[in-house]
Amino acid sequence: TILATSGEEVFEILESEEVQIDIILSDYHLGHGETGIDVINQISNQIGKTIPVIFITADTSESVGENIKNKNYALLNKPIDPDSLYQLIINCLKK
Repeated sequence: TILATSGEEVFEILESEEVQIDIILSDYHLGHGETGIDVINQISNQIGKTIPVIFITADTSESVGENIKNKNYALLNKPIDPDSLYQLIINCLKK
């Protein structure tokens, strides 16, 4: 498991360690006006493959939901049920 609080931190980790990414859990709104979608697009471009993504966000606005669904990412709104998260992770990894 890798924990990062910004896109910059993710890329520092990816550059310094040999990492295999199986799934990404991300908030939608990150610091400095950055979104999880922005960072995930950069990660996918850098590693050259699509990775299953689950967004966990308190933002229930229609625009955020549409943005996530248009990218074929999964979405859970806070507060989350641990069992729902577990099942969604299993389902995403089966694809």
